[in-house]
Amino acid sequence: MDIPTNPYNMTFTFNSHLREIPDQPIQMKKGIDYFKTQLQIGQHNPLTSAKICGMIGTYLRIINELKESEVYLLKAIQLHESLL
Repeated sequence: MDIPTNPYNMTFTFNSHLREIPDQPIQMKKGIDYFKTQLQIGQHNPLTSAKICGMIGTYLRIINELKESEVYLLKAIQLHESLL
């Protein structure tokens, strides 16, 4: 199964310090919640779940939710390693 299409605006730009800044922070937060829901309700194979976890972790980092970001990124690594 492919990664579900997120209906929210997940775009960002870079500031002068090369940090990602969400174009629409509220939309990005809703998009993160959408991916979390898809992860919970979906019947995804481990690779798709790993990709979704990686995306959640990356977007959480962009909105500066670093602790939660680390949880999802570590889960993505764990899922990828289980495929080896």
